[in-house]
Amino acid sequence: MTMMLSEKHISAVHKILTVGEIIEPSSPEYGSQKMVWSGQKDRHPRLVLKPRSLPALQKTVKYLCESDLDFAVRSGGAGSSSASDIILTMSAFNGFHFDRNTEIATVGAGQTWGDIDRKIEESAPGYAGVGVRVPFIGVGGSLSFCVSWISNNFGMGSDPQNLLDARIVLPDGRELWASEDPGLLWALRGGGGNFGVITEAKIKVHPFTSNICCFTIRFPDYALPAVSEAVSAFSKRPSEPKVAMHVFLMDLEQRTLRGEAPKPCLELLIYDAYGKEHAQSEDGFKWALDIDGAMVGPMSSVTLRQMNESQGKRNFQCKRVVAKGEPAAKLRSYMGMNGCLSTAITDNIDRGILIRGKKWWEQVIATNPFLGANTYMILEVMQEAVFASSGGRGATAWPHDSRGHILQLCVGSAAENGFSEELALDLLRKAPAEILPCHRPGDYIPLFIHEFHDLSQIFGQNYERLREIKTKYDPHGRLNKGFFIPPLKTCQ
Repeated sequence: MTMMLSEKHISAVHKILTVGEIIEPSSPEYGSQKMVWSGQKDRHPRLVLKPRSLPALQKTVKYLCESDLDFAVRSGGAGSSSASDIILTMSAFNGFHFDRNTEIATVGAGQTWGDIDRKIEESAPGYAGVGVRVPFIGVGGSLSFCVSWISNNFGMGSDPQNLLDARIVLPDGRELWASEDPGLLWALRGGGGNFGVITEAKIKVHPFTSNICCFTIRFPDYALPAVSEAVSAFSKRPSEPKVAMHVFLMDLEQRTLRGEAPKPCLELLIYDAYGKEHAQSEDGFKWALDIDGAMVGPMSSVTLRQMNESQGKRNFQCKRVVAKGEPAAKLRSYMGMNGCLSTAITDNIDRGILIRGKKWWEQVIATNPFLGANTYMILEVMQEAVFASSGGRGATAWPHDSRGHILQLCVGSAAENGFSEELALDLLRKAPAEILPCHRPGDYIPLFIHEFHDLSQIFGQNYERLREIKTKYDPHGRLNKGFFIPPLKTCQ
């Protein structure tokens, strides 16, 4: 049971931090520092705390974990969780150092991956880090699970060869490099923010091409069966780490926000690190270009940073539409809309997957047309190395050791249209079995976890060890946002 923030708590915070490190609702910084991805998750915290030094952070974490206050840690990105009392923002932890001899970057956890992509490109042209595929995700909150376009070559960002170490402030205020306790470092590789607050990380940076071919292909409705069959065939090709794609099924025109009936669009986002010529060849994506009705967007030659920025702009945070009856200057974005997400995995993309996906989308919209504003399916077609590079199912906290693909689902609406989280979660709970015939309860990535997810199935053989480590470092379960690994002694 948490208590409300009192004057006593506020006084205690002022003894730990300077005035400039305490952000009140009246501050210009407040909105950006407490921002959440899903609008209905905003708990409107009384304060945002922004420690600027490691000692200040240590004292703050210790105080919060010893209190009964409701708090959440924000690593600087999209904001996956909120709290009613305090948000602890890590945005002041923005250091960066690249050692060319070891090809290791030490990165502050309060930055976004867009910041890291830019700094790597500036200080080490021809190199790339295994982060995420959009620029607005925070480093600290995603280190336990990172999938990049170059994961097709080098594995997940949380795999041992990529996440080399992390500096962490523990609930009791101590700080250490996680490698001082190999069990803790193992737990961080997939176990989320359950064990402490990450301040910086050492990540491997890899030589990589700056000539990635990136473009989209949109299809008319009648092409859906042909595209579904062709995507299935592509997924069964021998693994080729330099080519991958995302399949989008969503109302890219945002008709709902214009007062029109929603309609799904089918679009492929193409990634080919061999370049434009290969992308148009039989070994690349000629099969997609040749499908009847294919509408091909401009083909660009980009760096990994530019690829990620392009995806971020077209998909979520920077996607802008003008709502019906509003002046052109009044714009909206996906960030802050209501919505619930879930991320399933599958080892089999069959010929009917997109047909079933569209049927699911239409069934969701039939329950409430306003859900057309933020309901989507993204099928991320992966190569073998993404999930098969960890070193075995026991090598990291989240077990993965074979080829898989990601099915990202969201059900949501614009903030002003009303939203039933109960309905959205029920639709998400049922969706994987409707779209993926062989779906099992544990076939999820440990992101966007809800009550219907079974963590013991998701973490499998590693779950009890994770709980033991949670008990060692956070026995009272004070770090409980995102997904929560329960300490052993709290479970009867």
